[in-house]
Amino acid sequence: MQKKIIALAVAGLMSGAAFAQSNVTVYGIVDAAYVDLSTNNTLAASVKSKRGIDSSGLQTSRLGFRGTEDLGGGLKANFVLEYTLVNDANRAIGGGAAALARQQTIGLSSNSWGAFNLGRMLTLTGAHNSRYAALFGTGLSPEGQVRGASGTGWDYANRVSNTAAYVSPNMSGFNVAVARVFGVAENGATAGEIKSNDGTTVARQTGWDMTANYAAGPVGVGLAYQRIGNTSAAGNTAGTRQTTLGGSYDLGVVKLMANYTNFKTEVANDKRGKGYSLSAVAPVTATGNVHFSYATSKGTDNALSEGAKSWALAYTHGLSKRTTAYVGYSTADAKSGSTATFYGNTNLVELDKKARLIAAGLSHSF
Repeated sequence: MQKKIIALAVAGLMSGAAFAQSNVTVYGIVDAAYVDLSTNNTLAASVKSKRGIDSSGLQTSRLGFRGTEDLGGGLKANFVLEYTLVNDANRAIGGGAAALARQQTIGLSSNSWGAFNLGRMLTLTGAHNSRYAALFGTGLSPEGQVRGASGTGWDYANRVSNTAAYVSPNMSGFNVAVARVFGVAENGATAGEIKSNDGTTVARQTGWDMTANYAAGPVGVGLAYQRIGNTSAAGNTAGTRQTTLGGSYDLGVVKLMANYTNFKTEVANDKRGKGYSLSAVAPVTATGNVHFSYATSKGTDNALSEGAKSWALAYTHGLSKRTTAYVGYSTADAKSGSTATFYGNTNLVELDKKARLIAAGLSHSF
């Protein structure tokens, strides 16, 4: 309640009484960890080892503002403005220009027909993966560790700009969502569909992102499909298609999850890839959970056919409803002829090389 009052006061000072009827909330996550990373890679430009403090070990640190206004008749207007925090460095918000904004949306919602939003947002495929993988989106995530080069699986767009998305209401446990992507990036001619009068500029970076999900009792099943196309002035295409099927079952003593992905690029030398992940979360105390996850990524139609694999084990302990302590271990192994991205470092693992990561930290939400 206190943070809502403060947010309303700030909004009132900035814009007068116009905000007085809106419910505005300031929220966020502050996460920092000690990390110890080592590899036996031989690439000159890659990080071989690293020890120090990093932000976003368990959850991405962020600062956000969300607001709603009741328009009557069950209709609401809403907005979300959310930004990445780099709380271990001499900058609060950052991480590169493309990583500044996590979400910037405005939309309408209703209990009867669902929600419609416009702006920059997490993809529906990204949300699907978070539901069916124990450590997805964390620094320990095996899916992230084996994401690697294009064409080896898990190579989907996680956030998109210039997007319109619709999410249906929950219908007896079932819901669907669809998003039209008009531009993945805000980089001049690659932002949306652009055509010049003289025909010299033809740029399109558009696509579709769709999910169908069912959740009732202990069972969850979901299907995601994402297609992102990119057409240049010369007419060359470099689109990608990703189909992902996931499921979960909560046994009480452990929750089991599985996810399978199939990837294809739409270029002259088509690349195909696939991957899967298996994970589990088991409560071991009233506030403590053990997380295990394993993932593979493999190319089936290119030089990266051998693929990579990774697994992670973590323990999280809730010190309160908002503060969590955690410790985790993650490792990755790239087969001959393959590359993998480990802990956000491209090609950190290559040619039968391995990497391992130990992380221990605190995460607080507000």
